[in-house]
Amino acid sequence: DRVRFALLLSMPGTTFRDVQKSILLLKEPIADPALAEFARLLVALLHEEHRSDEASVHLAKLLHEEKKRSESLQEKIDAITNLEKNMILRERK
Repeated sequence: DRVRFALLLSMPGTTFRDVQKSILLLKEPIADPALAEFARLLVALLHEEHRSDEASVHLAKLLHEEKKRSESLQEKIDAITNLEKNMILRERK
């Protein structure tokens, strides 16, 4: 029953998801060897999912920073282009 509850707590997309509690429940000793092996596998998967989530958040932050940098550079390019156009127009007068 404890493993089932831990499995339920680890379900993605639910309001009651609690991965840390699930891992704690799964790390408690389990008498059935097959169930214990399943629990170890699930703990490993949950840890890997956590690492992937952290990497995803980090990459999203980097992407956001690069977008801001790109926008800033584009604004500078546009300003230089406008300066060049104005200089050309002044030379023609």
